[in-house]
Parts: sequence; C-alpha cells; structure tokens
Amino acid sequence: MNHNETVDILMPTYNSVRYLDAALNSIEKGIPSRRLIAADHHSTDGTLEVLRAHDAEVFFEDKSLGHARQLLFEKSGSPILLMFDSDVVISEDGWY
Repeated sequence: MNHNETVDILMPTYNSVRYLDAALNSIEKGIPSRRLIAADHHSTDGTLEVLRAHDAEVFFEDKSLGHARQLLFEKSGSPILLMFDSDVVISEDGWY
C-alpha cells in the first residue's frame, strides 16, 4: 500500500461534539494523507462547527445510520476507505 495515497475517512455524526474534536485530532495525527467526509443527522450541539474546523466535507441525511453510511460510500472517491465513529480516538502512534 502506498502511504502517500489519500485515504477517505467516512464519519456519520449526530450530536457528537463531546468526543468529536479528540477523535478528529487523533485521525489527523495518525493518518497523514486524508480527506474527511461526514454525514450529519442535523446535529444541534456544535458538531458542525467542529467538523468545519477540521475541514470536513459535510453532507446531511435525515433517515438512518445505514443511510448515512451509504451516502458516505457514495461521496467517497478513494480506493482506501476508513469508516470511523465520531467517538473513536486512536491512541496508538503508527497504527496506519
């Protein structure tokens, strides 16, 4: 695998502000070349501001988590995809 190739990080979100910044910081630290794509379920707690601060491409969905994941797959253009939950913090350096 070419570690310089862009990886699409796919993240469904909904009122995720509590852990989101830490999760995104850990992704930025752990995956050097990435594109962050989020499918948000119309959050009202500051989630969108955190996503935008991390230069995420944000798409909205209003049906279900399954629909959000499908939307994320459709918006991705990379052959390498990682689906992350918005509360997952990568704590191990060099795992990618």
